[in-house]
Amino acid sequence: MLSLLVLFGCPYVFSPPDLDDIASDDDGDGYDESTGDCDDSNNEVYPGAAELCDGVLNDCDLGSIPTIEVDDDGDGYVECEIDARGWAGTAIIGGMDCDDTDDLIGLSTFPGAAINNGQGCMKDVDDDEYGDESPERPNVDAGTDCDDEYDTVNPGLEDEALDGLDNDCSGEIDRIYLQNSSAKFTGEGKNDSAGHALSGGDFDGDGSTDVVISAISAGGGAGAVYVVYGSTSGLSSIDLGSADTKLSGGPSDYAGWSTSTAGDFNDDGYDDLLVGAALFDEDWSGATYLLFGSPNKISSMNLDQAQAVFEGESQYDDVGRGVSGAGDFNGDGYDDIVVGAVGVNVAYLILGSAEALTEGLAEADAKFIGNNVSIGDPVADLGDINGDGYSDLALASPFQTVGSNMCGAVYVMLGTDNTSDRDIADADARIAGEDTSDQAGRSVAGADINGDGYADALIGAPGGPLGQSGGAYWLFGSTAGMSNMKLTKADGNATRENVGDYAGWSIAGGDVNGDGFDDVLVGAPSDTAMGYGAGAAYVILGSSLVAANMGLADAEAKMFGEMSNDSVGWAVTGGDTNGDGYDDVLLGANGESSVKSSAGAAYLILGGGF
Repeated sequence: MLSLLVLFGCPYVFSPPDLDDIASDDDGDGYDESTGDCDDSNNEVYPGAAELCDGVLNDCDLGSIPTIEVDDDGDGYVECEIDARGWAGTAIIGGMDCDDTDDLIGLSTFPGAAINNGQGCMKDVDDDEYGDESPERPNVDAGTDCDDEYDTVNPGLEDEALDGLDNDCSGEIDRIYLQNSSAKFTGEGKNDSAGHALSGGDFDGDGSTDVVISAISAGGGAGAVYVVYGSTSGLSSIDLGSADTKLSGGPSDYAGWSTSTAGDFNDDGYDDLLVGAALFDEDWSGATYLLFGSPNKISSMNLDQAQAVFEGESQYDDVGRGVSGAGDFNGDGYDDIVVGAVGVNVAYLILGSAEALTEGLAEADAKFIGNNVSIGDPVADLGDINGDGYSDLALASPFQTVGSNMCGAVYVMLGTDNTSDRDIADADARIAGEDTSDQAGRSVAGADINGDGYADALIGAPGGPLGQSGGAYWLFGSTAGMSNMKLTKADGNATRENVGDYAGWSIAGGDVNGDGFDDVLVGAPSDTAMGYGAGAAYVILGSSLVAANMGLADAEAKMFGEMSNDSVGWAVTGGDTNGDGYDDVLLGANGESSVKSSAGAAYLILGGGF
């Protein structure tokens, strides 16, 4: 026996369990471990217990926790309604998940569920605290979010962003209030009427568009034109007295009646500037000034010091009421200019050159002669509408009678290397308004809004349908050019929002959203949404499928004046002022009076978000 004990060592000593512990009902539920209580610390867990929504197996049947108590999609919510006594399982935010296969749906997936309809179970994909108003699943409650893909869209937002979305779920896209503009340029003095005319060009060659703003009544009617140079750092609000350049007219010239880039007239690599002074001289013969761009910018000066001054040939010629660059009209590599003399129904073509200029309009390279047709205000460079390599011109006569209707008309003159005088009756196309008093051609511009490589004609008709509600029309370019027609045959239009808006008083093109298609900018200076004559402007986005006919109320964006009599939209233009690749919108408001009565202003709205 002794030898066996040495071989196997100390014997195993059995320690029996504490029968008192097994028999003890620690949680007071009437069951202990000896009677099958699988969790004697929880009095809601025992054999035969009713299953609760608490995240544990209550009846100890050794099965699985019911699926309604399992957060299958990991969004923090389970399908059952959590028991009032609390959750005993792993961390959960809440219950009543109506779709536990979708982690974007739950009772409180968003903290502000009550904003929608209290205890509803909603889908909030963008997590902006508003449920989708059109959920796909029938068991998911509808919220009030009109676009649940974007957290910048919900009915709780007060202001519209420039993003092409209905941010506040009002049913209207991009309503922009100009007190929120990127920059505001206010007139220097009382009654200056700053914002009467606008244009832009890269006069210092830095790649950013420079802003040109005229104030025709500055200096007691002498008029002034201001240049604010674009910059990659952006532009800030200023009084125009602080502009980079100020160009001043003479007594009662009303300098700045019209302004335009001349393109690169002398082919030195810098855009040049045109300024019209329709009431120049005591006899109102009028004048147009040409100023050359340079890396040193255009200097402040009196306009009679400009590099070239084109004076009217005779009394009441009103030279300069309409001026425009003409692109390369004759295809010689130099940009050309066109100067209207509405008092004698003539538009003068002056060809670009690096040589010294002959300033007399009698020596102009060609005349477009209206005879009994009042041409010269406005005039516009359309671009190349037929793809032949020459820029083409529009000469408008907004009060022209066609047949029995004083509906207005636009005459298209195709570019050519044969630049001789031409009668307007020989125009390559005449585009007439639809009805009496349309004022078709009150504004004209060129842009490629359908992206086919041909310039399109944009025509404003502010006296148009529905009691001067006005509108904008577009005609697509093609190898065939354009033919005689009425605007009823235009390729598209946007018209008829409110009686008396005069939409189409101004018009321009520019690619404000950077998609490669030019967009249409339309001014409506008599819009009353923000007060009598506060004015407004619209953005209609171009595309390969640009709408044929639409209401202006359906435009992708509308910009509203600040107060009554501002006349926002009296002038409009586009250009990339900060070099980010998006054209920006510049709006003239020549009646703006926030600082000084009728000092006028211009507003800048940055592109990129439309």
